[in-house]
Formats: sequence, structure tokens, C-alpha cells
Amino acid sequence: SQAGANQPILPTSTLVIQGTKLLGELTSVKFGNTLVTPSVITDKAIILPVPNGLPAGVQGVQVVQQWLMGTPPVPPPGVESNIFPLVLHPVIAHTTATSTNIKVTVSPAVMPSQRVTLLLNQVTIPAFGPPAAYSFVLPPVATSSTSLSFTIDLPATGATYFIRLSVDGAESPLDLNPGSSTFGPTVKI
Repeated sequence: SQAGANQPILPTSTLVIQGTKLLGELTSVKFGNTLVTPSVITDKAIILPVPNGLPAGVQGVQVVQQWLMGTPPVPPPGVESNIFPLVLHPVIAHTTATSTNIKVTVSPAVMPSQRVTLLLNQVTIPAFGPPAAYSFVLPPVATSSTSLSFTIDLPATGATYFIRLSVDGAESPLDLNPGSSTFGPTVKI
């Protein structure tokens, strides 16, 4: 991520691919089966935003170099780098909650084949024992969706929880700094 080392890659992130001999006649970047033309290409770096429509989770990334041949000039299959894993983290945009249901708006959209789990961790430490933690698995979605609805069953209501989503193992970011403007996200149930 252009945001720096150890920063999560989010749908709004700008990526920096570093290496050598990255600038070719036709240089592109492959995310899974999606080929993208980068906005900035130099011999040592490729800079581009995370492509729209890329699902959360682990993605294979490759640099592809091609050259024009023949008449009329057309690119052959070209040369591909080794695959490098990229973890795209989902982002929770909005939540609403009742005692039996939590609705979450997420980016990017969840795809039908993805595993999604809602994670709740109690914000305040109770008088006796550790804070409560819960997880709820979402049944597979029929079509891609940014709006998810989880049926929940908690032993008590009135508590505030940190809320996260895990999509194919990639978790939404959580800000634990109480002085931060982005503290949380949290939900009161």
C-alpha cells in the first residue's frame, strides 16, 4: 500500500509494486483473471489504485509485459512475473442493529462463493470475567452484495461491541485508539 508498510490494503488504496525492469513496451498488472493498465509505470515501480470489482480476500498479482509483433501489430501472450499474494481487506461503511439482527454495508461487494463472518468484541470490560466475543457466519449470498444481514443471538443486550467482518479470511480494519475520529467501528446492541 502506498500508505506504508504494514498498512492494510483497502478498496480505496493505491498500490505500489516495486522491482526492476518493470517498464516494458506494454506493461499491465493481472489481479486474478483481471488485466489492468497501470496509471504510472517506471523501471522500478508501478503505481495504480486497487481495481474496482476486486473481491476482498487473497488475490494473486502479476506484472505482465507484452510487445507488439506482426502486421497489424498485435501483442502476443507476453511474459508474466511470479504471482505475489495481496490481501484486500473489506471496509464496513455503515451498520444498524437490533437485538436479533445486524445489517452491515461493506465495500467491496461480497461474492456468492465467499465465506463471511461477523465478529463482535465487547468494548467495555465487565466487572467479572473477560469481555464477551461472538462470531456469526453469514449463509452464502445468492448474488454479489454490499448489504449484508446477520441473524444474531446474544445472551444480553445493552452492550457496545467492536464490529468487524472477515471475508475469506481478510478482516475489516479496526481502530482501537479511543481519541481517534475513526475509533471502532462499534455497534450498540
